Amino acid sequence: MTMRISSLGFFVQQAGISLRRNPGMSAASIITMAFCLIILGASLLIILNTNQLVNNLESSVEVVAYAKADVKAETLPKLEKRLQEVPGVKTVVFVSKAEGLEELKRRFGNNANLLGSLGERNPLPDAFHIQMVDPQQVAAVAEQIGSWPELERVRYGQGIVERLFTVTDWIKTISISIMGFLALTAVFLIATTIRLAMNSRQTEISIMKYVGASNRFIRWPFFLEGMFLGFCGALLAVAALASSYLSLIKNLNLTLAFLPLVQDPALLGMIFGGLLLIGIFLGAAGTLFSIYRFMDV
Repeated sequence: MTMRISSLGFFVQQAGISLRRNPGMSAASIITMAFCLIILGASLLIILNTNQLVNNLESSVEVVAYAKADVKAETLPKLEKRLQEVPGVKTVVFVSKAEGLEELKRRFGNNANLLGSLGERNPLPDAFHIQMVDPQQVAAVAEQIGSWPELERVRYGQGIVERLFTVTDWIKTISISIMGFLALTAVFLIATTIRLAMNSRQTEISIMKYVGASNRFIRWPFFLEGMFLGFCGALLAVAALASSYLSLIKNLNLTLAFLPLVQDPALLGMIFGGLLLIGIFLGAAGTLFSIYRFMDV
């Protein structure tokens, strides 16, 4: 569907006439498109921030394997090497019982005297902290090494890790479903607006066809109108989202600075720029649907 540069002025003029003839419906389409894209963009930001939070949590998920008390000291390096060779293991960090006790004292801080009753006895076992290439593999690896005779027990936060992955999967699924539904709603509204515009210009369209105007020539003003409505709605959505999200980041950085929110200007620019393109695309899609569904041009 090509468009000559010489005809562009005419197409823009016709699209403007159509918008002026249906100001109420055009405004409603822009506002509804903006509302849909605000929710669409907010859902996308929620997904991105959830993914970032989950990635941070997943990076801290690890398998902790405790060696049996009767395992000899010279066997521990061999056991560490064997753990490193398990498929899917990223890193293995050995923490001796002495290091574990020092860490425990550090965490207790002013209450370190509570450990005084232990005397010279150290009840902690030697431990191996294992991180996976894919955190989803923690359960499988924990089960695999749990049967090794040198290990007393293996822990990885059983139950909590599985619930974490389940919840994040549900959040992603629900957010994507909402975005899909809103995109269809926006297309329907644009299609309805364009359909009204076509109905109001049926006489003009019939005359243009009678004098030999091609279908492509007749369609282009409607495409420009649909894309313009989509762009205006997207522009309002981006303005509202950008100001709200940047204000949220500013406030949370003052109160909850530890939260790993998405703040990369380049990434945010891509998101907001993408919403503008989505608005134009949805406008064109709605126009296309109206033209081929309700009009023989």
